[in-house]
Amino acid sequence: MKKQKSWVGIVTLSAVTACALFGGIALRKSYEPVQGAELSVEGYTELGIQKASKIVDEKGTITGYEVVTQTKGFAEEPIVLAVTFNQTADKITAVEVLSHKETEGFGSKIMEDSFLKQFINVELPVYLEGKKAQTNTPTPTNTPTPTTTLKPETDLNLQDGFYVERAKEPHNGYTSEVSLTVKDGIITEVVWEAYNEAGQKKSVLSQTGEYTMTPDGLLWADQAKALAAYVLEHQSVDGLTLNEEGKTDAVSGVSVSINEFVEQVSNCIKRAAQAKTVKPELALKDGVYKVTSPEPENGYTSEVSITVEQGRITFVSWEQTDENGNKKSVLSESGQYVMTENGATWADQAREIATYVIEHQGISELKLDENGKTDALATVSISVNEFVSQVEECLKKADASNSSLLQDGVYIERAKEAENGYTSQLIMTVEDGVVTKIVWDSVDAQGIGKAKLSKEGRYVMKDNGMLWADQAQALAAYVLEHQGTQGLTVDENGKTDVIAGVSISIQDFINQTEACLTRASAAKIAAPNVTLSDGNYTVTAQEADNSGYKSQVTLTVLNGRIQSVVWDCIDAEGNTKRMLSENGQYVMTENGATWAEQANALATYVIEKQGISGLTTDENGKTDVVATVSIGISDFINQVEECLKQAAGGSGVAIEPTQEPQATPLPEKQEPQVTPLPEKQEPQEGTRVDGITGASYSSRGFVEGINHAYEYILAILEKES
Repeated sequence: MKKQKSWVGIVTLSAVTACALFGGIALRKSYEPVQGAELSVEGYTELGIQKASKIVDEKGTITGYEVVTQTKGFAEEPIVLAVTFNQTADKITAVEVLSHKETEGFGSKIMEDSFLKQFINVELPVYLEGKKAQTNTPTPTNTPTPTTTLKPETDLNLQDGFYVERAKEPHNGYTSEVSLTVKDGIITEVVWEAYNEAGQKKSVLSQTGEYTMTPDGLLWADQAKALAAYVLEHQSVDGLTLNEEGKTDAVSGVSVSINEFVEQVSNCIKRAAQAKTVKPELALKDGVYKVTSPEPENGYTSEVSITVEQGRITFVSWEQTDENGNKKSVLSESGQYVMTENGATWADQAREIATYVIEHQGISELKLDENGKTDALATVSISVNEFVSQVEECLKKADASNSSLLQDGVYIERAKEAENGYTSQLIMTVEDGVVTKIVWDSVDAQGIGKAKLSKEGRYVMKDNGMLWADQAQALAAYVLEHQGTQGLTVDENGKTDVIAGVSISIQDFINQTEACLTRASAAKIAAPNVTLSDGNYTVTAQEADNSGYKSQVTLTVLNGRIQSVVWDCIDAEGNTKRMLSENGQYVMTENGATWAEQANALATYVIEKQGISGLTTDENGKTDVVATVSIGISDFINQVEECLKQAAGGSGVAIEPTQEPQATPLPEKQEPQVTPLPEKQEPQEGTRVDGITGASYSSRGFVEGINHAYEYILAILEKES
């Protein structure tokens, strides 16, 4: 879900306590904690849940539940509610507004008795006119569930996004700008602003008294908010009739000329409607595609995420994160990352360019200058080179015509015999159907590689040339860029002039790379020997071995094929061999493959062969079938067999109840190379409540808060049962 500045993001509330037994329907003057057991809200705070308690009587009997939740209204600060449920948690007995900053005379009407009383003793969940509430009981997670929204009676069929329209020239010294946000097909925020030549905002100037229209009328900022509230309520500018001066009497208190406001809102809505029908530049596969920069630039690591649904780009997110995990979008909105005092924040610019991609279903028309900037988008002044390149990578992954048929895994090819005292070995990693890592080395009889020897000065070819290690890395980079060896021509001595600085013979490198690619391609279409049921299967040894480790194998079946295999060994403290071997705490031989690398190679073998046939072992449980694997693998073989028996329907030797693997159903339409999209929830029945005229966004947020509190209680009761 997008975390947006003032319409989606949830602001942490630091000091909210539990509420009293019996609720009124007004803003509380004092706040008494409930006498009862506190409930955990871990995993639910992103839904706005702040505190929850059981309500008990003098005998300790549970008589109800109370949930303190915050929700987003129209104002920057959240609405904080205390919702009290009955003993069976199927009805609301009280709902109170603990705090709010909604517009006086508009959103503040959520405090009125006539609005609040609607929620008492009604069937849950509740919904506003035009759309039923959705109940999707959340599990503890960092991702909020879909929220209830106010749907206009007229379906505009708008594409989600952040749309900005800015006047080409100033009027009376100010340049008008409207930003409009669409979420779930509904207009959820409208901001109207006007800037003078110094970049100062008319809304700020009016609040400081530097821009005054009439001494007793509404401030310009308040009139802009009132107009925005009108659009949110009506989901259009229809009805905003204008006289010859561009003024309207449709909104009380608004005396300014609104010609530009109406035109810019209309243009934003028109763009959002057209974006819904634009065809993608490519045939795209459904899924969630992410690309993260390999290293930071100016201290920030960039990441782009694109969602494709029904062959169309429906969501784009761009974020940049520093080494401490701080997000540029959050820093820019809190004022800690500032580019210009009066310009759009980094977060706003990122949202606007993301919307461009959705509108155009691609980036082919986005022209950049030599600095990586574009004038195609109003208010976007940042360099977007990295964004564009990452969007391109995402679209390559999503391209349905992409003929890449590589199976994820770690593929190892080793020469059968040494040449000039060294044995060539290549390790290729495939992730999401793409070659992501190549490591080439040649090891001597003691297992020491040329890469290490060349760095230490013990293997020197010529004084002024590149080290052997650097040449190997350059060759690996070529394969990663081209996803193969095509174009890497060699002469009769096995040398190439395609890559500058590479002077060594590379015939082994080419042969081993192509052998790995062939295996990865064949593994993609290999069929299992038996019919397997989709799911995740885990088998753990009942007892630790002599070294104190318990072996565990997890095997995933997708679309009837073995999709992934993970082998690990865990000690009594929960440390795993995989982790210990990778950080140097579990070492078998100084120069051999780590335990983790050997486990990965075995896992790849099972995926390639779609089973363990051919994986023979000697009397010590070791095998010479998989290159570089020197560890005992008897436990691995036995546990893979048990997983496959379970996946095949339990045939063969019965599995002890204590180690019976459990299959976790996989989401439908999951593809190996992408993250599956969540299934959509069908609207459930509940009770319709009436919103407040002129306060659509406040009403919507209030209803969302009620339903989130209800969903939370349902989840807690389900856990306790």
